[in-house]
Amino acid sequence: MQPSWYEEPRNRMRERSVGVLVLLAIASFVAVAGTIFAYYFLPNPDLLLGKGDNDPRSRKLTHVKLEDIELLIPSNLVARVKRRALGGVRQVDMEIPWPFDPTATVPPPEEVTDHTDQLILTFMPSMPELSFAERFNGIYRPYITHRPVKAQAGLSRYSFSTSSPYADIEYYVGKIGSTTIYIKCELRASSLGPKLCSSTIKASPKASLRYRFARDHLAQWREIDHTTRQLLLQLTHNSAAAGSG
Repeated sequence: MQPSWYEEPRNRMRERSVGVLVLLAIASFVAVAGTIFAYYFLPNPDLLLGKGDNDPRSRKLTHVKLEDIELLIPSNLVARVKRRALGGVRQVDMEIPWPFDPTATVPPPEEVTDHTDQLILTFMPSMPELSFAERFNGIYRPYITHRPVKAQAGLSRYSFSTSSPYADIEYYVGKIGSTTIYIKCELRASSLGPKLCSSTIKASPKASLRYRFARDHLAQWREIDHTTRQLLLQLTHNSAAAGSG
C-alpha cells in the first residue's frame, strides 16, 4: 500500500493533465469556430450587415464563385447564398421587382412579403442530364393528354393527364427567334404565395440560371426572358456565353 504522501502528488498530476486536456479542447473549438466564421462571412461581409437607415448593401457588390463562373451582384438583391458543408457555393438566390427598373430603389429581399411582382433568380450547378427539349419530349410528352392549345402571347399550352405524376403543372412552349423556350407553370400556390412559372438558361458549361415569376405575368414571358438574359450577362464573369439548353 502506497503512503498518503505518495498518492497526493500523483492525484495532482492527474488533475493537472485533465485541466490541460480541457484547455486544449476549448482552444481547438475556438480555432474551428473561427475558421468557419471566417470562411462563411469574411468573403461576403454583406451577409453580416444588418439593415439600417443607411443600408450600405445598396452600394456594395457581393462576389461569389459558383462552378466555372464568378458573380458580382448588388448586395441588396441577394436573398441568400447556400454553401456546401465542406466548402464552395451551391446556390445563389436573388429577388428583384418586376418590371425591373435598374434606376429604381429596390427593397431588400427580406422586406418583401408579396412575391407576385418579383422576379426570382437562382444560380446553381448544371445537372449532367438531358437538354430541355430532350427532357420535355422524353419525360413529359407521354403524359400529355391532347394536342397543344394556343395560349397567350404566342405560347402553346400542354396539359397533363390528371392521373399522371405531373397533374399539378402545365407546360408552355414558345419561340424567341430560333430559340425554343420551355416554361413550367404550377397549378398550385407555391410556398412564396403565388402560383409560379419557371424556365432555365445555361449560364455556362457548368452552371445554370433558373428564373421564376408569378403566373399572373405569363403574358410578359418574352420580356422576362430577355431581362433575365441581360442580367446574366451583367452579373457573370469568366464564363462562356449564356444560351438556352
